Amino acid sequence: MITARRFEPADAAEVSALIIRTLRTTNIKDYSAEYIENHAKLFTPEKVIERAGWTHFYVFCDGEKIVGCGAIGPYRGSETESSLFTIFVLPEYQGRGVGRKIIETLESDEYALRADRIEIPASITGRDFYRKLGYDYKKGVDIADDEELYRLEKFRKPNYQSKIRFFFENTKLLNTQWSVTPLLYGSLGLERRTGECMRADDVDVLIPGVFLSNRWEEFCGLLEEQGYRLIDAHEHTFEKDGIHISYARIEELESFAGIAAEDIPVMEEQNVRFLLLTLEQYLKVYTASSKDGYRRDVKEKKDQEKIDLIRSLLAEGKEVWDAYLPDGTLAGCDLVRGEPIPEGLYHLVSEILVRHSDGDYLLMQRDPRKPNYGGYFEATAGGSALKGEDAYFCASRELLEETGIESGEFTKIGRFLSTNTIYESFLCVTDCNKDSVKLQEGETVSYKWVSEGEFADFVNSPGMIDVQYQRYEPYFKKMGYVK
Repeated sequence: MITARRFEPADAAEVSALIIRTLRTTNIKDYSAEYIENHAKLFTPEKVIERAGWTHFYVFCDGEKIVGCGAIGPYRGSETESSLFTIFVLPEYQGRGVGRKIIETLESDEYALRADRIEIPASITGRDFYRKLGYDYKKGVDIADDEELYRLEKFRKPNYQSKIRFFFENTKLLNTQWSVTPLLYGSLGLERRTGECMRADDVDVLIPGVFLSNRWEEFCGLLEEQGYRLIDAHEHTFEKDGIHISYARIEELESFAGIAAEDIPVMEEQNVRFLLLTLEQYLKVYTASSKDGYRRDVKEKKDQEKIDLIRSLLAEGKEVWDAYLPDGTLAGCDLVRGEPIPEGLYHLVSEILVRHSDGDYLLMQRDPRKPNYGGYFEATAGGSALKGEDAYFCASRELLEETGIESGEFTKIGRFLSTNTIYESFLCVTDCNKDSVKLQEGETVSYKWVSEGEFADFVNSPGMIDVQYQRYEPYFKKMGYVK
């Protein structure tokens, strides 16, 4: 019987030997001897231990003998995407279900369960096996990359953008059919309000209670005509395209959290009208939820994390930004942190890579308590430009606030446009005292200087936060850091 357990450092030599033997026996059928030997150098016992440090690494045993291995970790530091790594099975155990057990174990790991998408850098040897288990070519590209690997992926659940589009389609139906203005509620609504990743499981919507009582059959009929399927009549939950949407009575919000429907802001986006709670109102909701018996038993930790996030955002005060058009010109109006940014407008963020005059790069470690990428190292400082600041002034201020570095030469190295943000990227070359870097309470907990070679390794590792990699990718390619 094959059993699975987490890797221990004492396993390193045996796992290294297993991988190298498999490469030389099985993968050699699809690759040159030179390729195999170069690849084998990546799996010394020391490098196996290093890989286990940033992944959840498993070994699979027949009695005391290790016959297979596999690992899962974040995809470039992402909290919503993961990657599978180092999947090998001894030649004599191939075709006996060990590979399938490895995949099933990895897909049950917490890194998989939290992910919207899982990627595998698949060898020619393993490609067809992974495709049988539901992995397909990333973005439809069915040719091997420069590393002679196929990038395969599997989507586990709809992501934020899919759920928001789904909500807008549903809202348009309610707007046009019955002139109903629904409330986007729950975690998805909080994510829309704050811009922070909430990993909502489904779409929660509050509507007039009459549609869930006297007009329930009419309501169900309209949704079913549009392809929705009722899956829980008690919870008023429907499913369409793999997304669950649940409805509740908006009138009950006042008795539950002291929020009257007429006090909730009306939003207009994508040609639809909907309601969205303010941060203060969300604080009332989750405070009331924390006193509810069921939620206290089942979701207490998650609710408290949301309460902490909301309080921290409120404590920051009303930070005011200039609004920009996509071309970077001022729009002539203001934006307020924590409030939705109207469609077509953007706020400005400056990001700074810090390189010492001796060639070393600065990495800052994020506070583990931060809701996004807590504990990760990032190759940047930065933040939003306050009203009246240009990108250069913002970069200088943010660098000083986050690192204590106040001298250096700023060079603009990139520009990136996201859904509602313009990112201006800078390189700061400084000759500061390396020991003078300061940490910012609640933001960073440590720092380190790394050589250019170590920085290139970091850029290509899963420890690099994915969204920052995307924004700096042109610079990384220019410098030859992308492998």
